[in-house]
Amino acid sequence: MGFFSRLPLDAADEFPLFSTAYFIGALVSILILILCYIYFPKLKDKSYEKYIRYFLAVYLMITIFEINLYFYQNSLPWYAYIPEGLCGISVVLSAYVLITKNRTAFVILFFWGWGAFIAIFAPNINEGPNYYYFYQFYLRHLLIVIGAMYMMRVFDYKIYPKDYLTYVFITLPLAMCSLALGYIINADLYSNYLYMVKPVIEGTPLDWFYGIHPLFYTVIWILIAFVFAFLYGLPFYQKNLKSEIV
Repeated sequence: MGFFSRLPLDAADEFPLFSTAYFIGALVSILILILCYIYFPKLKDKSYEKYIRYFLAVYLMITIFEINLYFYQNSLPWYAYIPEGLCGISVVLSAYVLITKNRTAFVILFFWGWGAFIAIFAPNINEGPNYYYFYQFYLRHLLIVIGAMYMMRVFDYKIYPKDYLTYVFITLPLAMCSLALGYIINADLYSNYLYMVKPVIEGTPLDWFYGIHPLFYTVIWILIAFVFAFLYGLPFYQKNLKSEIV
C-alpha cells in the first residue's frame, strides 16, 4: 500500500493513543498554531493575503472530496456521508469563512473550534504516519481552528459574550435534528450524528449517564458541549463592542 492509500475499513488501527506518533502529532500541531498566531498579523494589507485564504479554503474542500471518494469506493450507504461530528461541518464552514469573511459564520466556526482543538489530543485516526491521511486529519482539524484565528489576527474580528448565545441558538436546533436523524436511520456504525445518540468513546463517565437512559445522556452531553464552548471562549471575550465587517 502506498503513501496516499488508506487502510481497509475492517483493518486494525495503526495509530494507538499515547504512542510516539501521538505525542509528536500533538506537539507539532500546537507549534503550528503558535506560529500562525504570530505570523498572521503580518499579512495585514499584503496584496497576496487573499491568495493564502483561498488556498486554505480550497485545500479544505479537497479533503472533503477525498473522504467522500473513500466512502464511495467502499460502497458505504448514503447516510455514511453525513458528517458524524461538528468537525466535518466545520471544515466546510471554515472554507466559507475564509472566502466570504462573514462574521456570523466566523462566530459559529470559532465556538465549534473547541471540538477540533480537543480532537488534536484525542485523534480518531486509523492510519499511522506512513500514510497521507494521518497528516490530513491533523491539517483538517488545525484549519478549523486556524480559520477562526485567521479572521481574528488578520482582520481583527472579536468575540463578545453575546456571540456565545448566537452559537447556542444555532447549535441546539442542529443537535436536535441530529438526534432525530440518528434515531430515524438507526444504523450502529453511521448514525451517531454529533454524538447525540450514544457516547463516541467507551470507558468514560458518559457511559454511566447513557446507562441510566440514552436521552439522559443526550441532555448531559449537550450541557457538557455548551460548557466546553463557553470555557473555550473565555480568553477571547471582549467587553466593548466595536464595529466589524459583516
